[in-house]
Amino acid sequence: DLQRHTHVRIADRADVVTRPTWRDDRTVIYGRAEARREDILMRNADGSGEEIKIGTGMTSRAAAGRLFFAKLSAATNGDLFQVLLPPGSTPPGPPELVQQLPVHEWEPSLSPDGTLLAYSSGDIGQSEVILRTYPTQTGQWQVSSAGGSYAVWSPRSDAIYYRDVQGQIIRVAV
Repeated sequence: DLQRHTHVRIADRADVVTRPTWRDDRTVIYGRAEARREDILMRNADGSGEEIKIGTGMTSRAAAGRLFFAKLSAATNGDLFQVLLPPGSTPPGPPELVQQLPVHEWEPSLSPDGTLLAYSSGDIGQSEVILRTYPTQTGQWQVSSAGGSYAVWSPRSDAIYYRDVQGQIIRVAV
């Protein structure tokens, strides 16, 4: 509360790459580094109640009733997963593999209308932003032209914004 100068601690030990995201109007999702892995947790946004572990992964984002995140593996580097987020206080479903390729995949971002999935593909510093249809992959396009990462959607699902390797924010109409 800004007038009373009070703050509510939601979580501690948040990872430096954590970007909190909303499950719904009352619940926030965030990551925390725990012994060489990042746990994905959720908690009431007012700080009440206990933390609930959703899974293990990194760079999570929620949209259209799903949470998307990347999970590292020795064999394929990073793979994309999702967890269903039922409304209300119903616990999330188990993690489901969305995509597993031989290249490193990370930073997934589902369009607000739930029809397209953007993600970074390739090593850090050499990645490109890729767009594919969702849930069934019937089409795929490279969005960035000379490197890109951190794709986010416009609220109407009509554009993707991403950061290029020079640090510029680029907009691409979809």
